[in-house]
Amino acid sequence: MAEAGTTLTDYIVDADGTTVRLNGRDDAGRDFSLRLSIDQVGSLMMTLPQILTQAVRTRYRDDSLRYVFGLGSWTLETTPDAAMLVLNLSTTDGFNASFGLSRSIMGDLAGALADEQATGEANRTHLIN
Repeated sequence: MAEAGTTLTDYIVDADGTTVRLNGRDDAGRDFSLRLSIDQVGSLMMTLPQILTQAVRTRYRDDSLRYVFGLGSWTLETTPDAAMLVLNLSTTDGFNASFGLSRSIMGDLAGALADEQATGEANRTHLIN
């Protein structure tokens, strides 16, 4: 199967920060621009990991697979009211994401990491409804 020739070339955040334009070139060599609100970009960001996981699992016919990014660095910040911590993760190739952690989730995560460090076994899942 031939790969699609459409490529994203760059993006522009509008001056007021409320919209983003994704620019690209289609397989016929025509330039295009896709304008998205910041809310639409957020929705897209939440959807892309699941799309990527589904594509990998479908391609290799293995439901246990997932696309894994190498962690390059992380920082931990406290929110101004100290009610939550913000865990910032950055991959080795520049992808960044931030996650809000409640104190109870932070404790669970610390416990899971300590268990893995002590036993070499990590297979704990924590789900929040």
